[in-house]
Amino acid sequence: MKTITVIDTFAFFFRSYFALPPLKNSEGFPTGLLTGFVNFIHQLQKEHATDYIVFALDSEGPTFRKELYPEYKANRPAPP
Repeated sequence: MKTITVIDTFAFFFRSYFALPPLKNSEGFPTGLLTGFVNFIHQLQKEHATDYIVFALDSEGPTFRKELYPEYKANRPAPP
């Protein structure tokens, strides 16, 4: 039986960005998000053999979640 793993991409990016120290390469480019992403995918494959990985993204503009609950993400800071 084939398996699929769906990742809430922006939620993961926020978590990586705010949970990891501000990592930078030798040129000062921020690498924490990329490092967190690569480590996450590696760990996912190691712990949960999955056949497919789908990265879900929020669409641009209002979503059904905001219609159902107007305070959805109301206290979340703007993306960096």
